[in-house]
Amino acid sequence: MPHNDHCQEIFLTNLPSLVLEKILLYLSYEQIAQLRLVSRLFNFTCRSLLNQGFRAAERFHAKCFKEVKIKLPRRESERRSHRLARHCDILTAVETRISLLGMTFLKYVDLDLCCFIPGRVVDEIFSVLKCIQREENPPRAYEVLQELRDISSMAMEYFDEKIVPTLHAYLPISPLQFGSTGFSLNLQDQTSPSTPAGHQPRCLAALSERGDPSTEH
Repeated sequence: MPHNDHCQEIFLTNLPSLVLEKILLYLSYEQIAQLRLVSRLFNFTCRSLLNQGFRAAERFHAKCFKEVKIKLPRRESERRSHRLARHCDILTAVETRISLLGMTFLKYVDLDLCCFIPGRVVDEIFSVLKCIQREENPPRAYEVLQELRDISSMAMEYFDEKIVPTLHAYLPISPLQFGSTGFSLNLQDQTSPSTPAGHQPRCLAALSERGDPSTEH
């Protein structure tokens, strides 16, 4: 019997979204960010994975920091000579860097105007945190964090200068969508590529008509 009689082609685009996500997670976040250009489906899926990746990096950092703090002595004077002092310094610096990235990107991510675009930054955060877990005597903070500081600074500068101006037109202006301390609306509902434009949030419908600015970079 000919082999091709029972051969059935399977395309990635025909797979369930959960299966596609599992496959893509074998790649680095930098590669996932690049795959957003493939199609609308890939853009939708990769946007979600990049956002999840940054949140996962936040949780992993919190876990690592908690484990280190438990082992540190209570007295500040004793902490400086402790074997985990360098670990603590690095984790503190990573915490600051994650906070800066969050303040830069998450306002727009929560409004579903873009995703956490710099996948390479997520990769580097995980790389630093795994180094902390693996090494009993890690390099000094400035040596471990040089790459993370460089690429995250470039990502934030580029986002503020090139992408944020294109997103301002899509920001909600209704008083109901702003709180006294900033944005109070969080568009948690993720729409699928097949969702009709009429059923999308207003800002997403506008994006579908005029093009998603975040996919251009």
